[in-house]
Amino acid sequence: MKKQPKARQKVTEMEDQPRAKFEIRIRINNLANGTCTPETVQSTMTWDNLQELLLVTFNVHPSTLHAQYRLSTEKKDTLLCDLTSPRHLETLIDFIRPKRGNSKQVIVDLYNKCDVQAEGQTVLSQGAKKSKGKQKASVGTPLAIPQSAESTSFEKRTAVRQSLIELHSCPVHSHPDKKAVCWKDDSQGLCYPVTESNLNLWATLHLEHPEKYPLTEKPAEIKVQLNGPRTRAPAAKATAGLGMLAYSGYPPPMPFPYGYSPYPYPTPPGPPMPQLPT
Repeated sequence: MKKQPKARQKVTEMEDQPRAKFEIRIRINNLANGTCTPETVQSTMTWDNLQELLLVTFNVHPSTLHAQYRLSTEKKDTLLCDLTSPRHLETLIDFIRPKRGNSKQVIVDLYNKCDVQAEGQTVLSQGAKKSKGKQKASVGTPLAIPQSAESTSFEKRTAVRQSLIELHSCPVHSHPDKKAVCWKDDSQGLCYPVTESNLNLWATLHLEHPEKYPLTEKPAEIKVQLNGPRTRAPAAKATAGLGMLAYSGYPPPMPFPYGYSPYPYPTPPGPPMPQLPT
C-alpha cells in the first residue's frame, strides 16, 4: 500500500483536529453619528448574537440593517463584503483564522450599507458642486436643507431630522420640554409613534432621493404600524363625522385638560318596571 507524503499527513491531521477558538477584533463604524466602537468577540459567536450587537450599536431597525465589512489589511478603496447571513460569518472566520507563524491579527471594520450609501452620495454631491458651482434650488422642494461644501453627512442628516420633527410633532402627545413625533392615520383616528430609527431611515432616504421621498409624506419603507398605536385621537375629532348621534341625544362633553380623565355623564333612565297585580 502506498503511503501518503508526510506533508499531506500533517494537513490531514490538522483538519481532523477541532478548530481552536480565537478572538476577533472588530470596529463598528456608525457613519450616521460619526462614532467608532471597538469590540472583541469570540470566533464561536453565533450570527444571531452578532446581529443583535450590530442592531444595538447602529441603533437601527432589523429591516434596515445590511452589514458590510472590510479588513484592516486592505486598502480603503477596496469594495466592502456583505455580512448578512451565518454563511457569510463562517466564511469570514475561516479567512481570518490565525495561521501558523502569523502573529499579526487583522481588524474587521463593520459598516451599515445605508450609511455607506449616504456617505457616498454626499461625496458625489460635493464634487458636483465644485465642478458646476452653485445650483438653483428646485421649485416645490419643501423645507430645503442648506448644504455647504464643508458640511458632513452627519450634519445634513441632523438638519433633515430636525425638519421632520418640526413637521410631524404631535400636539396631542408632545410635552412642553419634549416633542413627540407621530404619524396620524386619519381613517382610524390613531397616532403611531415615529421612532429614532424611523427618523434616521427617513432622513437617509430623503438625502438619497429628495424628489421620491419628500419630508411631508411618510415613505412606504417605514412601517410605523409595527410600533403600535399611541392612543386614539381626541374625542372631538373622532366623533366629528357622527355629530350629535355620537352622544345619544346628550350634548357633547366639554373639553378636558391633557392627562385628566373625562367627566362622568349620567345615563338615560330605563323604562319603568311593570307592577305586579295585588
